[in-house]
Amino acid sequence: MVKTSDKEIRKVLLEHLYSNKDHLKIIEELDLTNARVDIATITKKYFCGYEIKSDKDTLRRLPIQILVYNYVFDKVTIVVGKSKYPKIVVPDFWGIVTAENEDGRVILTKKRSPKLNKNINKRWLSHKFWKSDIVNILKRLNLYKGKSRYDRGDLLEILMKNTSLNELRYYIRDILVKRSYVYFT
Repeated sequence: MVKTSDKEIRKVLLEHLYSNKDHLKIIEELDLTNARVDIATITKKYFCGYEIKSDKDTLRRLPIQILVYNYVFDKVTIVVGKSKYPKIVVPDFWGIVTAENEDGRVILTKKRSPKLNKNINKRWLSHKFWKSDIVNILKRLNLYKGKSRYDRGDLLEILMKNTSLNELRYYIRDILVKRSYVYFT
């Protein structure tokens, strides 16, 4: 068996994701504070994470990645090399896709579809907001007047107290779709 690499899996996965017209944005290597997801996608309804663990990768960081992704993403899928598949232990709501190298071609096979995550944490999700994002949201909600000298933390507390989780989920998708990302290879 020829081992899969992150680069090979990522190429095929990105081709698949870009072919789905529901994706408003696809972001590679999105920093989530204490973890970096390989690929994040945003649709009108969901903020989704895709973690790649090729045959050549280690599973050492997976426990912290699971913890962080569970706090942030609406849906999560792990894309795992066939040799790692038996060793993978992820939450029941995560999707699982295996990747196998067949004659130089990586084949992705869905083993389990992701389900909606019920563990999202408002505070963790809000790590992706810049101060300017928070100010703009508070202005939309008519909650910013008289608060121009407040720091990010104080403004974030106001936002958290005055929005539901579903509202925050909407705002984060809206903001990340509009945000520009630069990739270095």
